[in-house]
Amino acid sequence: MALSCFRQVVVLEKDDRDSARTLLIKAAKQVEPIMVKRKWRVGTLREFLPQNRSLLGLNVNRGETISIRLRASSSSFLEYSHILGTLLHELAHISVGPHNERFYALLEELEQEAASLIAKGIVGVGPFECEGRRSGGQQADACMRDATLAAVLKRKRNQELMGSGRLGGAEKSGFSVRELAGRAAARRARDECTCQTREEGEGEDARARERGKVRGRTRDEGSKGEVIDLTGED
Repeated sequence: MALSCFRQVVVLEKDDRDSARTLLIKAAKQVEPIMVKRKWRVGTLREFLPQNRSLLGLNVNRGETISIRLRASSSSFLEYSHILGTLLHELAHISVGPHNERFYALLEELEQEAASLIAKGIVGVGPFECEGRRSGGQQADACMRDATLAAVLKRKRNQELMGSGRLGGAEKSGFSVRELAGRAAARRARDECTCQTREEGEGEDARARERGKVRGRTRDEGSKGEVIDLTGED
């Protein structure tokens, strides 16, 4: 089935590539209503498995290529809610490059929209792209939606406890402005380790200088992948 906002999907050439493809397309379809609303397009959505185990996502040229880690290891997949959260994070980088206040405000907005879509059972942008309208398994689908929504909301609550990057509302949150600033800085530092953005012509050394630290090259475990063109009907 065609996607509207992604030109192609690439998964690693592994024995379980069909499962990887299903996971990646499922996440892609879930975020398409969000992308259509903002007129966002992604050239290639690809699976990667970098040697740096903390690296979860990579956005090149504001959506030309978005890479998502699907696997906790070479043989086991991450939870779908985790994969969806990473994709939302990388999509936010289409509009805002650095991990700053504007970025986290946009990410929170995307997460809320995704949670709302999941709760309503809406996926994709076609007239019949609704989980609840598919024949059979509606009760199981509803349970899956509720579980995924709960995971998304739990992730958001955990992030709020760590500081959202905004320094307002110190009294309401129970933290002082100084504590919130420290938590926001810690979150930015953590996201710098789990997420990378790259502009055309920007090398590894330039990115390292920008972030004030030295990184090794990001290399996939298995660089070849299966390409699935999703611009037309299967």
